[in-house]
Amino acid sequence: MSNLIVTNVNGEVVYDPSSDLGRAKGYSVIDGRDTFALLDSYNVSSIVDNGVSLYTTNLTNAMANIHYPITITGDWPTSMYAAAGSVTSAGGNTVSTTSFQCRWVEVSNGATYDINRATSVVDGALA
Repeated sequence: MSNLIVTNVNGEVVYDPSSDLGRAKGYSVIDGRDTFALLDSYNVSSIVDNGVSLYTTNLTNAMANIHYPITITGDWPTSMYAAAGSVTSAGGNTVSTTSFQCRWVEVSNGATYDINRATSVVDGALA
């Protein structure tokens, strides 16, 4: 990946994506019910449905290291339960610079269901 570094007329750098840690480096919105669908995304090449409430997100551009922050949210088929998502290493998968896996569980009892709408936001530095 090449970076576009923007300078002003005085030669001062006004935009350098490699140091732009304050902006999201990727996001996705999925519908995990019925027909699984990626509804919207940025810097996400694909999302794989690995089974009930378990999804792998593949990034288009790699992150600088495996310690990047990931924020995930979602909602269940019924509005009376809270959904808790977490980055997981289920099935031997781990976070890499190009992918991560999320699992969703019901807060009240740990049950898993395919999530209605799930979002993930990736922050940190790109490679």
